[in-house]
Formats: sequence, C-alpha cells, structure tokens
Amino acid sequence: MKTAAQLFPLLSIMMVAFTPAIKGDTTPIDIKQRYKMACAENGESRLRCNIAWLAFRNAFAGKYWNTSVVSDYDSYFKVLPYPSNYKDRALFWTGAPVLEAALSDQAGLYGSSNIVPNKIVDTMQSKYGVTAWCGKPGGIDYTSTDCPAYQIHTPAYTFYQAFSTHFAEKAAGTVFFLTGNTFRNTSMFALFELPTLLQNRAVKKIVVLNVFQTNTCDQLPLTNIRDKVSSAYPRKRYHCAYVEGNARQDPPSQDLLDELTAVVWAQQKTKYGTL
Repeated sequence: MKTAAQLFPLLSIMMVAFTPAIKGDTTPIDIKQRYKMACAENGESRLRCNIAWLAFRNAFAGKYWNTSVVSDYDSYFKVLPYPSNYKDRALFWTGAPVLEAALSDQAGLYGSSNIVPNKIVDTMQSKYGVTAWCGKPGGIDYTSTDCPAYQIHTPAYTFYQAFSTHFAEKAAGTVFFLTGNTFRNTSMFALFELPTLLQNRAVKKIVVLNVFQTNTCDQLPLTNIRDKVSSAYPRKRYHCAYVEGNARQDPPSQDLLDELTAVVWAQQKTKYGTL
C-alpha cells in the first residue's frame, strides 16, 4: 500500500487535471499548442503535457500581469519530473548558457538546460517565440505590449525566479557555479540561487568555475561570493577554479569542456574539502 508521501505527487497531478477552466477563458489556442509541442519535444507523454499545461496556465491566468509570485508555480513544479537526486551534480550559471548545456551533458551534471520543467519553457521561448505570458480578465495574453517579458512580478520573470529557488532548494553536497565573461549582481544566481544555497543545510561546498581570459578568482565580484560563502551558517566550503577560455563561444571548444569536466570530477572526488 502506498504511503501518504507517495500518494501526494499523484494527488497533486489529479487536482491540477480536474481544475476547471476559468469562466469565459479567452486563452489563445496558439500558446497552448506551442507549450504542448515544446513539452512533447522534451520527451513527455501527451497526458502529462496536458496536465502540465493546465498547471502552467493556472499559475497566472486571470490575474493582473504585475501580481505574480513564486508560489503561483508550485503546482507546475509538482506535475513535471525533477531528478530524484542530484547531490554533487547541480550546475548553476550566469553568462554562459551554451557552455552550461554542453558541460551538463559531458560531465553528467544537472542544470537549467536539462531539467524538464524549465527546459520546456526554454524551448517554448527559443523555438516557438513565446517570450512572455501574462494574465488578463478571463484568460492569458502573450502578444500585446501590455505583457512585458522580464519585469519583476511578471509571470515570465517569476517563473525563472521560482525555478531558480526550487532548483537551489533541492541541491545537496557540492554544487557548481559556472560564470562566463560577465557576472551581474542582478542575475538569478545572485538574487535567488546563491541566497537559497547559503541557507540550504544539505549544501556543503560551492565551487566556482571561472571561465575568462584572465584569472579573476581574487577580484570583485567573485570575492563577494567567497565572502558570503565563508560567513554562511551552516558553514560551507568554497573553491574557485580558473579555466582560461571563451565562455560564449558557440559551440564551446572541446579542450575547454574537457578541462572543466576534469575540474568537476576532481571536486566531486574531494567531497567537501578543497584541492
């Protein structure tokens, strides 16, 4: 017999599946089709894609575009599969999306490029052109000037905030942060992922993978990350590995990938000490 804990995800899926559509729903069928096509391309069944679409839509449908909060997406992240365990294998990044995807594949890491609930939305944006989505009376909007993409409290911005927070909450052991030629204090990592990691008791070590033309491990803003990790409670270890290269090269050089993979595997083996 299944325990309550085992039944909870199933109950969550059933609740979403039987949530009635908003009265007078004016959701354009086009965005629904684009989401479901992106979902199918990422290996999900037709049933799960239908349920996922309902959870995604219900996060913002019928609400004002500037009132979105992280908890709106809680049901969405329950109905799509997350890795059951990515201890020592979580990869965060800023300024290096192509390199992050290639490194995740080669080194066996989990990042935004290969975690399904985020990957579907990325595909919907990059391949099908849905860059923003908002609520409006009776449904949703994604085409008008009244639906900005990445302002705070908009559904699109809040989606990535929610994913970042969920991802950091589930991380454990050694986590990796890949930074390219730029580092922004307004990035999702700086604003949401790092603070969550610092409070996460299961995270023991944060490793910065610093890909740049010169070694900036001992310069701002990376020293800010070091200082925050060093002063965090519960205590965590910190390591910054400099790897010379171009983080924005597309595709990334194989030499760069091999060197980064070697660093990742070495840090995984050292567990929670430093090299």
